[in-house]
Amino acid sequence: MSPRQNRSLEFAFRICKLKADLGLKQKDFARALQTEQGTVSKWLNGKSKPFPDAFVRLSRLAMGEERAFFLNEAGVSENYFERSKAVVQTKEGKALDAELLAFVIEAVEAAANMAGVVLPRLKYAAILARVYDSWREAGQRDCAIVDELVSRVSSPSNRKVGTT
Repeated sequence: MSPRQNRSLEFAFRICKLKADLGLKQKDFARALQTEQGTVSKWLNGKSKPFPDAFVRLSRLAMGEERAFFLNEAGVSENYFERSKAVVQTKEGKALDAELLAFVIEAVEAAANMAGVVLPRLKYAAILARVYDSWREAGQRDCAIVDELVSRVSSPSNRKVGTT
């Protein structure tokens, strides 16, 4: 096997592992990455390599060594996020991880879009807080809690017009 083929298999393996770690179906994984399902399929099968912007999006979903791998492939320094991390504080003075909060917002908005719902402001804020606390305590991002919380508030009155 050529070095190029080995490299393609490494990309495929790491992307497949990330998808499995997040517990996402291929179409949901593609949505989270803002790309086509066919493109993700090619990555998973080692038929094509993601472009640098896709590696950055992959890194936003990954943690630890996997994040470093994807950032390296994108040509971005591993400590990019650490250098650019802002500290956000609550009214009580509790420091929030701005990067984690950004991921939580993206995940909740994606789940609401996939469920076809518009979340009322207070429920949206409550979901953000629950997911943030859960992910921070667990040290990992589990999208199952996002889907569960969004589905709980997916009443017919919250459905977007034109969705079923």
